[in-house]
Amino acid sequence: MSIGPGGLDIGYWLHHAWMGKGLATMAAAALVEAGRRMSGVDRIEIHHDEANPASGAVARRLGFTEVERVQVSEGPTAPGETGVDVIWRLQTRPSPSA
Repeated sequence: MSIGPGGLDIGYWLHHAWMGKGLATMAAAALVEAGRRMSGVDRIEIHHDEANPASGAVARRLGFTEVERVQVSEGPTAPGETGVDVIWRLQTRPSPSA
């Protein structure tokens, strides 16, 4: 998913047997650290369906801020989803427009 110039979008999926062990948080933290070192990146985002609060917990633990909830035009893409994306953002450096 493109989030425009200067932005990275990271995502994670785990088999249910591996949930609750900190693996998504550790992997996302490594991706955030790599993104911070990349030239031209001023923000990193995590998007997830609102029916998945565990993904939001990962974002919150890593210092992301919830910035928006958006109705997805194609609707839910998997059983149990609501079709509303929660968007979390972490500013890695001041944005060029600031």
